[in-house]
Amino acid sequence: GAVQVVYEDQGDPFWMTAGDVVLQPPHIRHRVLATEGEFEIVEIGAPADHLTEMDHQMTLPNGTGDPQRRWSGQRFVFDRPGDSATVGWDCAGVAAEPTAIADATDGLVHVERLTADDTAIAVTRTPLEFRFMFVMEGTAIATKSLKMGEPPI
Repeated sequence: GAVQVVYEDQGDPFWMTAGDVVLQPPHIRHRVLATEGEFEIVEIGAPADHLTEMDHQMTLPNGTGDPQRRWSGQRFVFDRPGDSATVGWDCAGVAAEPTAIADATDGLVHVERLTADDTAIAVTRTPLEFRFMFVMEGTAIATKSLKMGEPPI
């Protein structure tokens, strides 16, 4: 499926489809305009504590405005698979495509698209890191048993 959205100061409405990533900073005004088919949106807030309000007076789209504008220290990003010209790493049939999220959040959040030509991906963990993985196609299996109180992979 797909969803058509528009964001304050970010130009014309656009369609989001599978694999697209949006950094929607706290307090940016936005509107869902249309949907097609069935789809799921996974939303992760960082920081997650911000008030959501309705602004019936603002008309969207409202032009391009300032694409570098920051809301609560974050910049809006719309990133599609293939937007990055580089591959973060490639070994044993696994590649990571970086997104512009890290730059837009001053390193607070990093988002990469992992692609594997095999069914197994080994992911290492570092202390104090929160890692969220969403499997678009295929299966993901944890290769390590977790002990009580140990953070998940």
